[in-house]
Amino acid sequence: MKQTILYDEAYEYNIHFDQSTAVSLHFDYGTRYNRINMHFPHFHPNYEIYFLLNGNALHFVEGTVYDIQAHDFVLLKPYRLHKTSYFEKTPCKRLVFTFDSALFDKLFPEASQAFKEPFNAQQPVFRFGEEITHAFIELFNNMYKTSKEQKPTSHVLILSYFIQLLAKLTDFRRSNKYFIGSNNNSSLVNKIYEITSYIHTHYKENLTLASLSKKFYISPHYLSRQFKSVTTFTLIQYIQETRIKKAQELLLDTDLKIIEIIDACGFGSLSQFNRVFNKLVHCSPSSYRSENKLHD
Repeated sequence: MKQTILYDEAYEYNIHFDQSTAVSLHFDYGTRYNRINMHFPHFHPNYEIYFLLNGNALHFVEGTVYDIQAHDFVLLKPYRLHKTSYFEKTPCKRLVFTFDSALFDKLFPEASQAFKEPFNAQQPVFRFGEEITHAFIELFNNMYKTSKEQKPTSHVLILSYFIQLLAKLTDFRRSNKYFIGSNNNSSLVNKIYEITSYIHTHYKENLTLASLSKKFYISPHYLSRQFKSVTTFTLIQYIQETRIKKAQELLLDTDLKIIEIIDACGFGSLSQFNRVFNKLVHCSPSSYRSENKLHD
């Protein structure tokens, strides 16, 4: 029997515990449309659980495209570049949870590594059978109903349901039925996605139009034109965006010196790095680090 998912458009709920633990949990419901598709993949310094409530969409993770359908999960660890694209005339409802690693590390240190395993999987999309999906929806509905009650115990109950969600994702991760099969994209579009995926894993290297066209057996002129048509970016813009996103992650999540980050992200010089960073982020790398770096 099909289970109803409780839903309230644009509804969101936040839990913030005391500053000594820095534990927070946020979830929100919303409808997304083709006209508000993300321009370029983004990242954030926390974990994300994305659950598609209806319809179909494309989810891009580190340059790889995944066809997702109703009741699929997308599990994202911090700083993983991603975006969702929705199809014309088919708005989709989705539920998103975001939370920081303190929820694992400080509240449940003994289970922290186990809870993180599904988020570290190479393939971020999870699709389960009806019985398992039913159990997840029941947890979502329990969290939704409890959040509406606004009792003194609501936070604790919601957190307990969320921990059950994490435990089930951990326990059932090997029951994942999702696989990257054939899609309705043209061979050209799939080739461009293959190139974007390559860029996300080889951004440290000296990537050029000439080297990529040679590797993927496409003429430079044709690759340049078709890459812009599919991604809306020039090839060089896409490479620079990818490198800068990685640099932002390293600036916030490591203590590497800027000169080391330049090398790790494939930039040729300090001046080039500063110029591109300022152009895309609108501040210097050092300012970005000092203003946004998370402290324990």
